Amino acid sequence: LGGGGLATAKEYISAASLLLLRTGAFQLAMTALSARAGRLGPSYAAAHKVGRQASSWISTAVDSLANAAQILIAARIATDQSAARAVANRTLVLGGLAGCVLGIGLWLGRRRFISMFSHDPDVQRNAGLVLKSSALLAPVAAVAYILDGIALGSSDFRFLAKAMSAVGMAVFLTDRLLVDRLLGWWRRRTPRRGSDGSHGSDGWVELLAVQFLWAMFMAGRCLCIGGRHVLG
Repeated sequence: LGGGGLATAKEYISAASLLLLRTGAFQLAMTALSARAGRLGPSYAAAHKVGRQASSWISTAVDSLANAAQILIAARIATDQSAARAVANRTLVLGGLAGCVLGIGLWLGRRRFISMFSHDPDVQRNAGLVLKSSALLAPVAAVAYILDGIALGSSDFRFLAKAMSAVGMAVFLTDRLLVDRLLGWWRRRTPRRGSDGSHGSDGWVELLAVQFLWAMFMAGRCLCIGGRHVLG
């Protein structure tokens, strides 16, 4: 590599490293939530998996808008920042509307969606709870995905890595320092039930705690990235 080629390679490696850190923070947070759900018992782990599949479906649907925002902003930001901001604002509105539509669709179709995965009554009951909360969270999740696209289009890789790491750490600390203590108090009041070691009818509280942490993660992303690229 020549001098220019080496400088370009270093730039690519730096950007890729920052994106790897961002993606790693996201995956660690998701792994922690899945591990908590898995410890509740088989029906709760299955319900959590159904919920994550629904979230994946929503993210895939919104990614088309996020990718469009990324490309259009990258093409405009160097020459016309007002046009880039207009693209960001329009895609945010469209993303929010798409999230509302997808959330309503998930709420109305949750029983049919769950039946594709399991006919077990416990799984269906627990998955119904997860999908209701996922449907309510869909607009926030959609906006978070759009904001990711806006930040990537602005080549703000360092901030994305810092923001995702900070939000992931906040969720982790909330899980360990607050949620764990609250759930410990709850467990002392309601001992485990079931031959499989699951929490029986009381596990829904811990399942809701997982959904709360997921909501906190998505809302934190919106606040961090939105505060910089929309309000900033």
